[in-house]
Amino acid sequence: MKQTWWMCLLYGLIVFYMLLLSVEGVRWLALAHMSSLTHVNDEENCEKLTGLVQRQRRLCRRNIELMNSVRVGAKMAIDECQSQFQYRRWNCTTE
Repeated sequence: MKQTWWMCLLYGLIVFYMLLLSVEGVRWLALAHMSSLTHVNDEENCEKLTGLVQRQRRLCRRNIELMNSVRVGAKMAIDECQSQFQYRRWNCTTE
C-alpha cells in the first residue's frame, strides 16, 4: 500500500512537471501582442523578448530577419485558435 502511494505521487509529480514544460513552450505567442518586431535588429534584443525560452532565443539570434514574420504567424495562430474555440470555456487567451 505504501509503495503504491509513492508511485502515485511520483507519477503525479512527473505529469505536473510535463505540464509546466508544455505551458512554457507556448509563451512565444506573446510575441503576437507586440506592435512590431522590426526593432529586433541585433542579437542582444532577442534576449529582451518576453515569452521565449532559451532555445527560442537562440533561434531568434540566428534568424533575426524572420522575427517579424514570427510575430505575424503568432497573431494568425491566436486568431484562428480563438475562432475555433470561440464557444468554449478555453478560447486561447494569451494573457
